[in-house]
Amino acid sequence: MTANKYDKKIIIKFIIHHIIMMIMVIIMVFAVAYAYYIFKKQNVEMPMPKSEKTNGKSHPLPDFIVDKIKPDELGDLKP
Repeated sequence: MTANKYDKKIIIKFIIHHIIMMIMVIIMVFAVAYAYYIFKKQNVEMPMPKSEKTNGKSHPLPDFIVDKIKPDELGDLKP
């Protein structure tokens, strides 16, 4: 009789464990779906700023940076 009692406890723990796991999986699926819905609703886009002066070329170094760099290192930094 004692083995039957332990078997019932093991079965009950097994069932409770699976119920809790299924609830957690459902919560995770809804969280991911909600995040996807929010991103789609906000239409998140990060446009790259375009400079019309340089036409996609690199920008020249600002004067305060050029003044602090040695002349031999400056040639390495120029595009």
